[in-house]
Amino acid sequence: MTTYERPSDWEEPVFIPDVDASFERLMVPFDGSHSAEQALGYAVVLARVTGAEIVVVVAYDAPVTVRRRGALVVEDTRAGMRSEAEGLAAEAVAQLQTKGCQARGIVIEGDPVEGILQTADAEEADIILMGRRGLTAELRAVQRIVHAGLAYVTHGSIAEKVTRHATVPVLLVG
Repeated sequence: MTTYERPSDWEEPVFIPDVDASFERLMVPFDGSHSAEQALGYAVVLARVTGAEIVVVVAYDAPVTVRRRGALVVEDTRAGMRSEAEGLAAEAVAQLQTKGCQARGIVIEGDPVEGILQTADAEEADIILMGRRGLTAELRAVQRIVHAGLAYVTHGSIAEKVTRHATVPVLLVG
């Protein structure tokens, strides 16, 4: 039988540590979902209070083929995905700028989790603000119909993985 003991400081009063809130760079991974739009809204509030720059990151994972015959189709798809990602980043940045925020966009091809985490480090982000449910969750109903009732299984959400591995605070919204 496992026994549990209270921590040695159990009876101490609640302690609230001082937190460095001098944010210079806020990072918002953005996929166009409603939750991601809410994250942009929170980023605007925080940027107005702190004067921080907002970095919008659009990450996409392009398809790969091992057959020569599929290479042209995959390259067309990859180019289309890149164009969509660039358009999405530009639209989000433009909206942020109309709200008086300093903002710029970054587009990353590859695993979204790795891209988000590496970009947060490279850009020296002070905090990541992201939707807790991305576009995949919003499209799940459509995917179930397309898969004709077969269970659609995802191997963990992007937000959950970013939260678990980020070296800076992560604020999930939505």
